[in-house]
Amino acid sequence: MKGRFFIWGLVFLCLFFRIGSAKTEFDQDSIVNIMKRVAKYRMTYADIANLFNHTSANKGDKPNQWAATNQGADWDVGSFFTGLMALYKTTQDTTYLNFAKRWATTFNWKPCYNNVNATVADNWCCTQTYSEIYMLNPTSANNNMITYTKQCLTNYFDNVKPNPPYVNPGGWWWCDALYMAPPAIALYCKASGENRFLDSLNRYWWSVSGYLYNTTQKFWYRDNGTRGSNTFWSGGNAWAVGGLVRVLDAMPKTYANRSKFESQYKEMCDAIRKQQGFSTPYDGMWTTSMLDHTGFPGPESIGTAFFCYAFAWGVRNGLLDSATFVPSINKAWRDLVKNVSPTDGRLFKCQHVDWGPTNMTTNGDDNNSAPEGEGAFMLAGSEMYLRATPTTSAIALKTIDPKISSIKCCGGELYISLISSQNVSCKLYTMQGKMVADISQRLHMSSSGKTVVSLRELSLAAGVYRAVLQDGNGLLNAAVTMTR
Repeated sequence: MKGRFFIWGLVFLCLFFRIGSAKTEFDQDSIVNIMKRVAKYRMTYADIANLFNHTSANKGDKPNQWAATNQGADWDVGSFFTGLMALYKTTQDTTYLNFAKRWATTFNWKPCYNNVNATVADNWCCTQTYSEIYMLNPTSANNNMITYTKQCLTNYFDNVKPNPPYVNPGGWWWCDALYMAPPAIALYCKASGENRFLDSLNRYWWSVSGYLYNTTQKFWYRDNGTRGSNTFWSGGNAWAVGGLVRVLDAMPKTYANRSKFESQYKEMCDAIRKQQGFSTPYDGMWTTSMLDHTGFPGPESIGTAFFCYAFAWGVRNGLLDSATFVPSINKAWRDLVKNVSPTDGRLFKCQHVDWGPTNMTTNGDDNNSAPEGEGAFMLAGSEMYLRATPTTSAIALKTIDPKISSIKCCGGELYISLISSQNVSCKLYTMQGKMVADISQRLHMSSSGKTVVSLRELSLAAGVYRAVLQDGNGLLNAAVTMTR
């Protein structure tokens, strides 16, 4: 009898610890795994030259009837690759980088339709990925990756002039264009160091804003067809706020007009957040209309993914209030994850290519996936990964004993103990490997050998960092979470 109780006790303990340690959709491993599944869905069936209209259509996806044959570098596929690059940066898995390089090489690193004289913003979207790949190894040998982007931007801004308070048909006359062209410009400037195009970006953005942005509702009209109405498409606003995020992420913090972009971003996010949850059973998602939820019921994934991405980026960078937006972020991610197929990674509820809100409950898009939705999902996932709480105890590259230095993080502060202050360095890096702070001198000033460094004193944006301490005995690493 005692033996039986003992066995049942062990079973109970095993179940208890298994339940207590169960992973959720907010754990880093879970986030990475589902991002990979979504990416694999598109990559598995891929014809690299025509990534949209591939054989996934046989699984129920609607092909883009407006895409020309074999134009796999158009805006929709370009959007997918902005997310795939986020997945690569999150995982450092070269599978995704190599796939992006193979795609870019297929199109000779040119804008869509191989058109360096392109005036249509959609053609530029693919160049965002070209610039991101170039920045991983910005050598003269790789200049071909951004040469045609520069030629395209130079040709465009030399020949197409905005016509305030709106742009002419050769410009960005629809709000979706704000995801396609402005981030392409900002990323090229970051990659090349040529910031002269930022002023062009600034001029065009505010020209379009003066025509399509409703300063009362804080939403964008899709184009002239809806301007002056009360119709605000969630997809169009998703493109716009996604474009704002990618522009701000690449734009120098010292740029003279940056504060205007930040202000519009913050007021947009506040207005968008209030329209979440008008569709059951997914209260974390948005419908296809920002205001008319009754006329356009049914949750939609593309807009939801972009909004989740925009909110999470803003919280991490200290532009949005954490207490206000984190509940919205978590609900959005929870419901997006629920709409990923457990069998093949297809992202459901992606509105088909359109020019405005549609009724998701009647138009047959409930089971539809789309490359732009998958790209937005991976962008959101990359931000969710950075929000996930990492292990904060120090991880040594060799056995730690009391006679060597140590480093750990607790409550936003680094606790560093040194055996010797000679030949010691301590640096903080982003999770993508960029150094953001060198605190070595602070260690040398300590006479006790023990140093406490507040991360807030370093003026770091909210996010996850890696602290690396090096002394004569080797390297020590600690994952660091910086919150606001």
